[in-house]
Amino acid sequence: MHIFISAKAAQAEQFALADLVEGQMYAAGMTCFVAPRELQRRGLPAGFMQTIRAEIQRSDLMIVLYAPELRGGLVELGMAYALDNPIWLLCRAQEKVSNTALECASKIIRYQDADDLRTQLQVEIVNLMP
Repeated sequence: MHIFISAKAAQAEQFALADLVEGQMYAAGMTCFVAPRELQRRGLPAGFMQTIRAEIQRSDLMIVLYAPELRGGLVELGMAYALDNPIWLLCRAQEKVSNTALECASKIIRYQDADDLRTQLQVEIVNLMP
């Protein structure tokens, strides 16, 4: 299973949470494309949206680490939604989330902190396994 992980670029907390999600998925035998990390590593090359689209198309699941200032991640979410890819929306428990993002999500995971998110992901990953 291939997972596309979307997060707000240039936010340390978002990168830490993306690392946590990626680690949980890898532990379950899945591969991941962590969008902000890959785009930073590649220096946002011309045509990077083609890379993003290709990765979303080959993904079995998109995980969005929601942040109120998320912009590119919402474009990615829209692409996945248009392809009927399942989308997990991860957001802080008390955070106001855009109605559009909520409506696109096939699963909404509200978490208190990184430990709570890890615990919830472990449960959800078990449910993903055949």
